[in-house]
Amino acid sequence: MNTLLLQQLRRHWQIVAAATLLLAFLATHFMIFHPARTRLEHATTRAQSMRVTLDPDRQPVLVPPRVVALFAENSLTTARAVELGNSGELTADLLSEASEIANRCGMDVLTTEPGAAAQQGEAVQVRARLTARADYSDLVRFMDAISRSPRLIAVDHFVLKGSGRSVCELSIVRYVLKRSGSRS
Repeated sequence: MNTLLLQQLRRHWQIVAAATLLLAFLATHFMIFHPARTRLEHATTRAQSMRVTLDPDRQPVLVPPRVVALFAENSLTTARAVELGNSGELTADLLSEASEIANRCGMDVLTTEPGAAAQQGEAVQVRARLTARADYSDLVRFMDAISRSPRLIAVDHFVLKGSGRSVCELSIVRYVLKRSGSRS
């Protein structure tokens, strides 16, 4: 080896030692700490997508039992939801339940008309039309009863023609959630 180079290295041994130490730290970082950090980031992302908290100071978010019961009551397996939606059974159930609620609220049901059942990614949307004789207070009671129903039923559109006891046209929709699993 060149003697001049050796003398310069001996004179600047601190720089050589610092560069060697830097290379050792970089090698350790990329071989040990970087893969561990990547695994931690992936685990944290997966845990957050499942709504699991890794922070011991934060309490996990719990779904209220009432919401769990609502989802359980308004969900079917995907195959069963598709079958019932295509057969018209969900529409018949919607019309039956809506007619029963309307009668309880003092409305006189004149006609019922089934609508289309739309298969969506995670739900089946069933539509129907209901024509009844009612006044405004009957319609308000009907809306209140629908909102308190354990089913996911909504009044999409309504028209109350005239004043007093007159004809009321309602477009109603029900959602049935699709879920994986064997329970129906």
